[in-house]
Amino acid sequence: MIKILHVLSDSNVGGAGKWLVEFLKYYNKERFKISVAIPEGSELKKYIEKFNNVDLYQIKGIRDKSFSFSGIVNSLRLMKKINPDIVHTSSVLSSRLAAIFLNIKSIYTKHCVYEPKKIFTKKIFRKINNSLNTKTCEKIIAVAEDAKSNLIKLGIDEKKICVILNGVSELKKLSPLEIKAIKEKYKIKPNKKIVGIIARLSQSKGHMLFLETIKTIKNLGIKNIIFIIAGSGKMEKPLKEKIKKLCLEDLVIMTGFLDNVTEIMNIIDVQVNCSIEGEATSLSLLEGLSIGKPCVVTDAGGNSKIIKNEVNGFVVPIKKPKKMAECLIKILNDDETYLKFSKSCIEIFKKKFTAKTMTEKIEKIYEEIFNISAN
Repeated sequence: MIKILHVLSDSNVGGAGKWLVEFLKYYNKERFKISVAIPEGSELKKYIEKFNNVDLYQIKGIRDKSFSFSGIVNSLRLMKKINPDIVHTSSVLSSRLAAIFLNIKSIYTKHCVYEPKKIFTKKIFRKINNSLNTKTCEKIIAVAEDAKSNLIKLGIDEKKICVILNGVSELKKLSPLEIKAIKEKYKIKPNKKIVGIIARLSQSKGHMLFLETIKTIKNLGIKNIIFIIAGSGKMEKPLKEKIKKLCLEDLVIMTGFLDNVTEIMNIIDVQVNCSIEGEATSLSLLEGLSIGKPCVVTDAGGNSKIIKNEVNGFVVPIKKPKKMAECLIKILNDDETYLKFSKSCIEIFKKKFTAKTMTEKIEKIYEEIFNISAN
């Protein structure tokens, strides 16, 4: 049995945490023994402790940070205790350095897409970065082609990077009666179309642009659409102020953080992603695909790798709320287009984005590294 230690620094439940939870649902329990290390007090605890076959540890020094000396010390203590064959981090450098001291092979996953600052693409920094990554990891998993591109610009050898697209479990499709009850819970009339954005409330996710899109639709006199913003984060207060300023209180519902997006995803007709940067392979978009929800997305990061323009939705330029409004209206008002996109969503999901497919590819990386170590 191959022993794997996953280390995440997240104090909240972000993309990396959801990615790990999906992996834990499908990994080969006869072949792999999984342990997980997270920061003390992390919101991830309640999700990971549901897996009885996974050993969960909470350590100091890694909370929302890649590097700290205490993170190295506490990672060392844990690794000496459980003696893993491979350490798999979500960019936690402290734990990768600890693995070096103990001669343990390590890999990490690059979950986000941000264009590197120009200074870090200069020759000297590229050389340092490549040297550091050569010494601290065997492989880097990029969850999108754009994430791989970012790493190469920073000087990392392309041969070290493997692209494994995110995958999710197929959402449960609810019955018409269940959907009716959910709409009643949110006080949404049965005849209303629903457009939703499910994302962390941060500036990079483009929620302000979503509000501009809603304002554009309202100004056109269209009154049969309700808009849902699901998620929590630092932008909550500014968004509420903007909603009031634009007089959109009667059109926008903010749900706050949701443990489970199944209800909201079932009642929305079209999902939106307005990201302006940092988007790799959106898990929310994938969940929507699994039950046939067409999307309108900005051409940011990996969005266009999930949504194919005029196949399962529309891809619009970044920061173009009028164009986004135009595309939303087309999908919602054209039944033929809607049904075509919906069918394509499910087909693309099953072909490329299931959690089982993702997990099998990650396990293959583990096997390769373990076999090299054994020889």
